[in-house]
Amino acid sequence: MSGGEFSKTSKRSGQLPSREPTANVFSASLEDAEIRDLLERLEIIGRKLSIFPAEALLLQYRKLVSELVRRAVAGLRVRRDMKWRRGDKNFFVIVEKTDSMLDELEAVFAREGERTRMLQLMEEIKGCLFSLLF
Repeated sequence: MSGGEFSKTSKRSGQLPSREPTANVFSASLEDAEIRDLLERLEIIGRKLSIFPAEALLLQYRKLVSELVRRAVAGLRVRRDMKWRRGDKNFFVIVEKTDSMLDELEAVFAREGERTRMLQLMEEIKGCLFSLLF
């Protein structure tokens, strides 16, 4: 069967082949790859922060965390539109906890000598992000 015959068959049935599922899968894969890239960048900046705490690195870290939380909240909106309600409260508790830990991280950063607490906070933030995204 040639390509022309296939298109005629599709037209005879009155329906065109749908490409929407393929587009949705591609979009989801792209979003997943972007999130993984952001998490990798967060890990790299976290390692740099643990070695050399610098304000510029802390700002980059905070921006990456904010972007990841934004994407998680956007994902929740999509699930909510599809009538997904279970766990909404827990989701927002984790978002608030992440934001609170970011604030504490900045305060710890301002005080020298609390590198251990800074590392703990970065690990807790990463754990919250994984809970939100996966």
